[in-house]
Amino acid sequence: MTPSTGLDHIDMDYAEAKGIEVLSLRGDTEFLKGITATAELAWGLLLAVVRRIPWSFEAVQQGDWARDRFRGRQLSGKTLLKRSEEELL
Repeated sequence: MTPSTGLDHIDMDYAEAKGIEVLSLRGDTEFLKGITATAELAWGLLLAVVRRIPWSFEAVQQGDWARDRFRGRQLSGKTLLKRSEEELL
């Protein structure tokens, strides 16, 4: 089982030879429109890192309430990743 899109990374001939059924959701746009968990998880992880939540949580669990050390950053007006002048991610 693979939680990815596309079949280009699957050896279809091998799967068929071994009797492995390969299912694809390609073209099932109505079903796929309802699946937003991947994007939501990605944003959740992004916010956790920008706000330093994992590190501050660990510090608090150890009794270290270092509020100033774990101040987060505002995302408003920020570029999160810039790979080139033309492409912003």
